[in-house]
Amino acid sequence: MDNFQKKFIEEATDLINNLEESLLTLEKEPGNIELVAAVFRIMHSLKGGGGMFGFEAISNFTHNLETIYDEVRNDRPKITEDLLSVTFSSVDHLRNLLNPEALKDKLVKKNNDILLSKVDQILKRINISESGN
Repeated sequence: MDNFQKKFIEEATDLINNLEESLLTLEKEPGNIELVAAVFRIMHSLKGGGGMFGFEAISNFTHNLETIYDEVRNDRPKITEDLLSVTFSSVDHLRNLLNPEALKDKLVKKNNDILLSKVDQILKRINISESGN
């Protein structure tokens, strides 16, 4: 693993910790647009950095979550219990994906597929094309 990847892991760990903190507050304040924007920026940073430094699993995983939070940020759907639940579940999963070999583990891969399916269901409910971004 090169130094850039190690640096990404450090920064991504901080981002994921910030994501968890933001979600805990967002759960209490679902109308807080600043928190929604923070979650969006975290997803955006994880997606971009993941793609740039060889963590495609993180980039692919965060893509549609980023899309959903962008729509919430633009006042399309509202924060729902369902969205918060899948995003909370994503926190630990994102930590697992910091290991580039994580998806070779059958349980991690299964969890990845389940979470992606839940995110896709949310996208469909709010009528956003998965290939829209």
